[in-house]
Amino acid sequence: MTDKKEENGKIVKVVLEYKKLEPIEMEYNGTKYLLLPHLSVPEQVFLIKRYIEDYFSVDKERLLSVSPYNLFEAKYNQLNYILQILTNVDPGEGFVSKLYGDESFWDTLREKIDNYDSFIDKQDKIVQEVKEGIMLSSSIGVVVESLVEKLYSLLEKFSEITPEEVEKLKKSGLELLEKLEDSSIIKDATRGK
Repeated sequence: MTDKKEENGKIVKVVLEYKKLEPIEMEYNGTKYLLLPHLSVPEQVFLIKRYIEDYFSVDKERLLSVSPYNLFEAKYNQLNYILQILTNVDPGEGFVSKLYGDESFWDTLREKIDNYDSFIDKQDKIVQEVKEGIMLSSSIGVVVESLVEKLYSLLEKFSEITPEEVEKLKKSGLELLEKLEDSSIIKDATRGK
């Protein structure tokens, strides 16, 4: 490269200037709108955070109750957020829900966002990490370890036991047994029999 400038055997540093991408003019059914063709890091963080909240939410009623996750809701909420963040489209009442089914609109929009694919790759990896964390925290090893720790604690207290404490121990043991019986891992293990 002939543009390299060296001074005393070292490459001279240059300052790069970031130029924000200009909006792209798009058209949908004869209506023109603007699209910012790049998701910034803060926008990606916001979108991933909201996606995970929607995807793993247990507080919301699911549109598709056959899944333990809210994939449908998370994906379409995210499309709505992208529409709000990157376009000048006024979602209007009921418009976005009708637009959800128009895959050609969304495909065109996604294709024009230059870092959309890498954003989705990051999001998918994070969702997988969260799923693995959930699985790990509810694994049988964690449940048994917790039970063993509580039993050791109870055994240490046997030397100072009173009739009132026997009742407390009995109640605590029954609660632990109920938790173990309610554990999805135990239910899954006994279903196979």
